[in-house]
Amino acid sequence: MELCLFLLVPALAGALLAVLLTIPGRRLSLQYPWPLWFFLASLGAAANNTAAVWFAGGEALLPSPGGFLGGDSLTASLTGALLGIFSLSGAGTALLLRRPSGGIPGPAAAWTWAWILSQGALSAVLLLLGAFLSFRTFPDGQGGLPLSGYLLLLALLCPGLGCFWGRRWGRGYSAPLAGTAAVCALTALLAALMISQARYEPLWGLDLIQSPAGTWFARLALPAALLLGDYQYAWDISAPGILLSALAPHLLFSAGYLLPQLRRSRNLFNISQDAE
Repeated sequence: MELCLFLLVPALAGALLAVLLTIPGRRLSLQYPWPLWFFLASLGAAANNTAAVWFAGGEALLPSPGGFLGGDSLTASLTGALLGIFSLSGAGTALLLRRPSGGIPGPAAAWTWAWILSQGALSAVLLLLGAFLSFRTFPDGQGGLPLSGYLLLLALLCPGLGCFWGRRWGRGYSAPLAGTAAVCALTALLAALMISQARYEPLWGLDLIQSPAGTWFARLALPAALLLGDYQYAWDISAPGILLSALAPHLLFSAGYLLPQLRRSRNLFNISQDAE
């Protein structure tokens, strides 16, 4: 009974917040259903935080000193489950209450939402892969996803997600380029801080991830953080390698996001040439 009540609280909280966010939006005739996207982003954050602890070896954002609640892994599982229930309840309620709308966000908001939702989707994929398939911790191990397969998956998913949103929302180049530059700059800063804050060995994966900056690096650059966690024994860790692995997913996503616009611009140019 207590467990049911415990799980019911985040579900009710999500549904109530969805009502509070959606009803005013319907009266104001908002052009796009951002309350639904907010809860989807929250669901992605739950997957991101859980995977960052389980597979990257990061510390839980809500610490569990002395093994409270079974340590960081169980703490992350519990907080992830509660946030997931909250998000699913809110997303379901927002979906029921929303009205169909053909509007799309402006260029800056479009890229921001696309990046956030894609990061959530990527985190969910990595969480499911690690939970059901597992990552191959040692290069000569049996079973699990090898490092080459993991890198190939990222090389397909990151630009694929970018292209998906770019076809629907992509307009202009300045906002995506500025957003990409900001995210890459923050990621590079966290990577540099993480290396400088390593307590024992600056090129030992878990020592890097469990530094203060590494805690946030594991959330912002989860694909690269997994290379320092479950895959730390499968490659020779180096500072350039850390930076490249951290920036590549963001750059690939933005390349995919801009590709449909480049193709549209090229088609318009060809049409104008033919008209002449």
